Amino acid sequence: MGKFKTFITEAIGLDAVKKAIGNKPIWDYKNDLTEEFGSDYRKTIGTFELDDSILDEHPLYNKLEDEFVKLGYILTKEGYIKGYVSKNKQQFKIGKILLRMYDKSGLNKFKNLADAFRDDPIRRTNMKPYLIVVSKHPYDVLGASTDRNWTSCVNLGGGIVYSKNTGMKKDMNADRLINSLHEPFMVAYLVDPDDSNTQGKVMIQRPLSRILIYPFKSEDGEEYNWSIGEVYGANNKIFEDTVRNWVIKLNEKFTENEIHAPIPEVYYDSYDEDIVNSYYTPDEMFDQVKDNLTGKGIDLGSLVLDDNMYSIYDLTLNQFIPKEIMNHPLVKDKVFFDNHFQPIIHDLLMQIFYRVYKDMEDMDIYRIYDNGSIQMARIPLKGVPESMNVEEDEILFDYGPYGYIYVILSELRQINNTYEYTSGMIGDNLETFFTDLERMVGDQLIEQDIEPDIENWQEVDSSMFHDMALELQSNFNL
Repeated sequence: MGKFKTFITEAIGLDAVKKAIGNKPIWDYKNDLTEEFGSDYRKTIGTFELDDSILDEHPLYNKLEDEFVKLGYILTKEGYIKGYVSKNKQQFKIGKILLRMYDKSGLNKFKNLADAFRDDPIRRTNMKPYLIVVSKHPYDVLGASTDRNWTSCVNLGGGIVYSKNTGMKKDMNADRLINSLHEPFMVAYLVDPDDSNTQGKVMIQRPLSRILIYPFKSEDGEEYNWSIGEVYGANNKIFEDTVRNWVIKLNEKFTENEIHAPIPEVYYDSYDEDIVNSYYTPDEMFDQVKDNLTGKGIDLGSLVLDDNMYSIYDLTLNQFIPKEIMNHPLVKDKVFFDNHFQPIIHDLLMQIFYRVYKDMEDMDIYRIYDNGSIQMARIPLKGVPESMNVEEDEILFDYGPYGYIYVILSELRQINNTYEYTSGMIGDNLETFFTDLERMVGDQLIEQDIEPDIENWQEVDSSMFHDMALELQSNFNL
């Protein structure tokens, strides 16, 4: 592995990094990418003028704002920078308040927040532009979420933690990231210009944000492309766009039309696939999307070619409808199922799939099974990009000859990104619908001196019942 440079002596400690890596293989970060980095491991690729708008998406500021609201204090952006909150027109120091908050056991419940606030680099008085720094050094990659003002699933253990969903132990994907360093991983940081050593080299002790830069390898194994992950820490568009543009330029020097695919056994979180030079055949594209949907309750079925038109058969989405709803006495009633339940499900599904195919109103787009699963009918892909306002030349330039397929499958994959949210919204909508409908039907039955049991719903005037259902259906909000 070779020894790390002596100036790499920062946040998480070299001993911890060396212990984590052990004898595992590391890519030749010293000699590779020298055209981009020269003799250094880090490269400044841009600057960022800091202002308090960055606090809009700063996790520590948002967390403290929530906590102080509960305590009856007012925290403003200016107050955060200067270190005070107000209450009843009086100002109080944030650090002192946090250090005085004890729980019933006598422990300071805000100690981690106090430490993170004290060390937050946003709260500096020096307003020189921040530096956007890219590093190819394994140390900086492994420090992506350890001892920072944020945390994630690649946390090596320890560090500044203020999220209630994380702990101080090594997180689930830390070892996966460590084991990935046999390939050329990189990372970008937003860094205080004064965060440097006596020789003037950037230190990255207290970065404001970071983005992982993931490797992708060509089919022949000779070339790499890269893509960027999510922004952690204080999110801002200038930082993200600067890193994205640097990676796009880095990818430009490699062969056009060469397929660059994810590397087996390398850790990937979410990444921007649009900036990787990937030109896949339809089957390869389809397999990629299917792989990314595995285990999410979604099966894309099969991609077929029929009469010069690609189609997707048997697209199945399970668990969108809770079993309690499918077992509801109204759903089991054939008259209600045919006249009311099917149209409701159609409307809900239409709102999910409108991105994929906007002319589905007259299609038999689904079948509902007794277990609550929904099987989609054939979805033709021909002509769909036109309805999505996608330029043909742009598709061919960006994605190659099978660009239409790629665009459609990418749109389908968006379902995966919102699956839990969407399935929850459908379940919540249906639960609210049936709860309100039972109440309204019960009221009408009582007025008619009939037992207010939902199974007596057909005793309600049919036109009145239809109006009730339409009114409740109009309240759906997806």
